[in-house]
Amino acid sequence: MKRTLLKDQAELYDSNQNFLGNSVKRKTKPSFLKVTTILAFFGVFIFSFLFYTWVHTQVVHISYEIAQARTMETEYLEINKRLKTEIATLKTPSRIKQLARANLGLNVPKKDQVIIIK
Repeated sequence: MKRTLLKDQAELYDSNQNFLGNSVKRKTKPSFLKVTTILAFFGVFIFSFLFYTWVHTQVVHISYEIAQARTMETEYLEINKRLKTEIATLKTPSRIKQLARANLGLNVPKKDQVIIIK
């Protein structure tokens, strides 16, 4: 009789019911597929986050480069304007006349120094 009780108890514990007859949910190990899926999801999430951070960093870096290029463009346009003004000043006929007289000793020719060729 003792053996039959043990068999009955074993059958009771082998089933999905507790000793009161209520159903019991057993804890099972997560399957390899579930673990792999979860790890893949987190891997994709971390990769996406790192990619977004890298892209954002690149955008900020390029924005700084654009601002620096605009500043340089403004400076170069100002230098160009000053150089054009200087060229115009150096090309004036009165300045050239003054340099010709002072440095080269050139004067306006007299009437007898001019020969007209026809």
